[in-house]
Amino acid sequence: MTADASWWVATPPRTHGAIGIVSIESGDLERTLGDLGLPAIEVALWRLADLLGVDRGVIARYSATRADLMPHGGPLVTRKLTEALSARGVEHRAKPDPRSVYPEASSEIEARMLATLARAASPLAIDLLLDQPRRWAEAGEDTTELADGGVLRRLIEPPLVAAIG
Repeated sequence: MTADASWWVATPPRTHGAIGIVSIESGDLERTLGDLGLPAIEVALWRLADLLGVDRGVIARYSATRADLMPHGGPLVTRKLTEALSARGVEHRAKPDPRSVYPEASSEIEARMLATLARAASPLAIDLLLDQPRRWAEAGEDTTELADGGVLRRLIEPPLVAAIG
């Protein structure tokens, strides 16, 4: 297996859906996919394929170094796929570098904003998030005003409220 190959679960945590997303990144992605028994795929294309004998799903390639495996979205299927990747020598990475996931971002702040935007639970967070790169650029070294992100944090990950009875 390629030494620098790694995987992470890109499906937002605590969500259920029809499709799971497991991202693979490698400096030599063609070789990594081949070593895993996955078909070669060109950048900006997708293909339906057998995913390591776990499920039949989609492989989508976004760049020279990154592809997503998209099995059925149940937690058991995703877990079995990630176990199969680890068993084949692909290293688990808990959190990917936002710059590698969002190469179109012009800065690390913008990449982090895009990563957060993808998991924001409230539409009210969108305008605040989109304005973050400008706010950070204007704050420069004095980030004291930006330190309290309580309102934005609650819009991104609102508290769970249960009404019982």
